[in-house]
Amino acid sequence: EYSGHSESQFIPSRSIMSRLTRAVDRMIAALKISIVVGVFAFKFAEYYYLEQKKSGSQEVSPPPPPQPMTPAQGGIKLPDSNLVCPICLNVRSNPAACGSSGFVFCYRCIFEEVEKNGKCPVSLLPTTTADIRRLYD
Repeated sequence: EYSGHSESQFIPSRSIMSRLTRAVDRMIAALKISIVVGVFAFKFAEYYYLEQKKSGSQEVSPPPPPQPMTPAQGGIKLPDSNLVCPICLNVRSNPAACGSSGFVFCYRCIFEEVEKNGKCPVSLLPTTTADIRRLYD
């Protein structure tokens, strides 16, 4: 059956084909250039940050530790030796730190004190038995 159209209408003309070919060639050329530029930029960034990391690691030092807490006015005094519990004044057994202040006591002494008063006996900061941390050698 013939629909009244000639076959030449379905074949693209040479000018359209040549334009399409040139457009594809230009896109391929642009893609080649953009890939080369992208790789160059990536390698430059990698080099730059590597050099910064090398030079920066020598200058950065950890911050100094905080100043130790001092006993609160009205709190119990600290013994002269670090091995003595401030509550019972004996050599610490089963050492534990009070989480709110960091002072170290016998576990039994600090647990009973915090359960009874709800605060660190040295710093008088509020604390709970859940804040007590056992220390292991």
